[in-house]
Amino acid sequence: MKKFILTSFLILLISSSISPAIPSIVNTRELETRIVIGVITSRTGYYSYYGDMEINGLILGLMYELNISDFDIVSPNYRWRLVVGSKEIYIIAKDDINPEIGEPDPQIATQMANELVKRYNAQILLGGISSITASAIASIAIQHGVVFIASPADDRELTGSLFNRHVFQLSSIAWHRAIAAAPYVINLGRKIAFIAPDDPWGYSEVDCWRAKIEKLGGEVVAVEYVPSMTRDFTEYILRILASNADNLVLLWPPITSYIALKQLALIGVFEEMRIITYLPDLYALNLELSSEILFNLTGLIEYSWNLLNNSPNTWLVREYTELYKENHLPAMSNYRPPFPLPDIFVASGFVVGQAIGKALEKIDWKVSSDALIEALEGMTIESPRGLIKIRSRDHRVIQDMYIAGITWDNISLSTYYEKPEYLPSIYRDLYRKGVFKAKLLSRVKYVEPPIEVQIEISPWSLTNLLLILTLILTPIVILVIFFHRKVRGISK
Repeated sequence: MKKFILTSFLILLISSSISPAIPSIVNTRELETRIVIGVITSRTGYYSYYGDMEINGLILGLMYELNISDFDIVSPNYRWRLVVGSKEIYIIAKDDINPEIGEPDPQIATQMANELVKRYNAQILLGGISSITASAIASIAIQHGVVFIASPADDRELTGSLFNRHVFQLSSIAWHRAIAAAPYVINLGRKIAFIAPDDPWGYSEVDCWRAKIEKLGGEVVAVEYVPSMTRDFTEYILRILASNADNLVLLWPPITSYIALKQLALIGVFEEMRIITYLPDLYALNLELSSEILFNLTGLIEYSWNLLNNSPNTWLVREYTELYKENHLPAMSNYRPPFPLPDIFVASGFVVGQAIGKALEKIDWKVSSDALIEALEGMTIESPRGLIKIRSRDHRVIQDMYIAGITWDNISLSTYYEKPEYLPSIYRDLYRKGVFKAKLLSRVKYVEPPIEVQIEISPWSLTNLLLILTLILTPIVILVIFFHRKVRGISK
C-alpha cells in the first residue's frame, strides 16, 4: 500500500510540472527588468494606416499609465524602446500582410508570432487588424503559454467558443454594437435590412444584431451578404430597396465602408430609408466621402477624439498632436500618413497600453503569464473610450459605446497646429477648410456582452484531476477492503 501511494504521488508530481512550453531564452533577472511586447499587425500597404493607429495608441497608453516622458525609435515603424527607471519595455512589430495580395495573411501572422516568442522571447503578443490573423496569433500564444491581447480584432469567437485563459479581447465585438444601437434603430422604424460581408465576421455581426432587433420587436426583412472584396454593391442595394425596409444597417468594416456608402448615395438609398453604420475612419470621412453623404449619416463608434472630456483623452489628444508636430509619432507609414488627430483605433491601442502598464505595476514587474492573467482579470480602466472593465470570466470588456452623427469643425486643426506646414501635404487643405468629426447623439454606458464561453478543461487538467481522484480514492478503497476482511475474520 505504501509503495502504491508513493508511486502515485511521484506520478502526480511529475505530471503537475508539465505545462505549455514557454521559451526560457532569458533568465529571471532579465525578465524582471525587460519586457518584450510583440505586435503582429499591418506594416505595409493599404492596411498600414490601421497598424499605425494600434502601435501609436499602444505606446502612448504605456507612456500615460507609467508616467513615461518619451520613447526611443530603435527601427522606424518596427521597433521602439521605453524606459521606466531601471526597467525597459521593448516593442517589436511584425507585418502580417501578404505582399502578393496586399491583405493580412494568417499563415504569415503565425510565422511572425512564432518568431516573436521564440527568437525575441516576447511575453505579450498583440494584434491584429484582421480577425482571421488574430485567431492565428491566439493559437501560437496558447501553444507557448504567453498572453495575447486581441485589438482591434473583434471576432467574438476569440472570447467565446475559442476561449483560452491566455487570450484577452479589449476591443468591442458585435454584441457591444448590437446591444448599444439596436434600440436606437428600432425607434427609427421596425423593419430592418442588413448588408454585411459574406464571411464569418459578417455572419457574426448579423446574428448578434438580428437577436437584439427581434427581441425588441423589430423585423428583419432583408439580409444581403456581399463578397468582402467586392467593389460593386449595385445588385445588393437594389434588392435592399425592393425590401421596403425602414432602416438599412450597413455592417461593414470601417476601413472600406466608404465604398458602399458612395454607391448607396448614388443609387438614392439615403432618400428612401435611414442608413446606420459603423462610422468610417477620419481619413475616409475627410478625403473619401462628400458632405451630402456625411450630413445624412448616423453611426456607431467606440471612440472619437472629441467625444469625451476626461483626463486620459485630454492627455492623448495633446500628446498625439505634439508628437505629430515633431514628426515623432511612433509609427508613421508612408502609404497613408496618420491623421493629424487621433483616429478610431488609436484609442484601442491606448487601452491595451494602459492595461499592460497597470498589470506590470500590480505584479511589480515580475512577469509570468499567470501573474499577467491574474492582474488583467477584473481590471478597471478609465480610458479615452470611457470606463472599461475586463471581465474575469471570459476576458471580454464592459464599456461605453457612442451613437453619433457627423458635424463640420473649422477650428480644431488650427487650435492644435499653429501652421499648416506641420501637416503632410495630403492634409494641408483641411487646415484651411476644416474637418468632419463625430457629433454625439447618445452615449450608451456600461454595455455588457453575453458570456459565450464553454467550460474549459484541458487534457492536462483532466489528467491531473484523475490522478488526484486516484490518490484520494485508492487508499479509501484499500481501507474498506482491509476492514471488511478483518470484520469477516472476527465474525468467523
